[in-house]
Amino acid sequence: MPTAAGWIGRWNARDVLVLKAMSLVLGEHLQGKISTQCYHSTGHGGAKACVQAVIDQVEQYHYVCRSDVNSYYASIDHDILRKQLADLIDDTSVLILIGRMLARLDDVDAELLTVEKGITKGNLPCRLY
Repeated sequence: MPTAAGWIGRWNARDVLVLKAMSLVLGEHLQGKISTQCYHSTGHGGAKACVQAVIDQVEQYHYVCRSDVNSYYASIDHDILRKQLADLIDDTSVLILIGRMLARLDDVDAELLTVEKGITKGNLPCRLY
């Protein structure tokens, strides 16, 4: 779907259910393996905890630098992500599902394009990466 910022991918209802299930399964497999300083991950406190951590530490530093990687989700390399997840997850069926989620087609103006890099920002499992 076109927007002022570019194209936004949409998942159909069935895909959203599968992504939600994958998010729950991935959460179980990755629990305790993701740094507690990754505040975007479920159970790590989100933006509120991140801001509180900065407030708690700011007195110790002269400067604070806030940064963000431009187009982070769009730049994720599928091969690197699969290898990193394979190091953390022993369940082959889960890894196959992740591969299928990554190897998707996007419909852009009635043309099916193979997505070889990046993940859809806002899909449920992306909160774990």
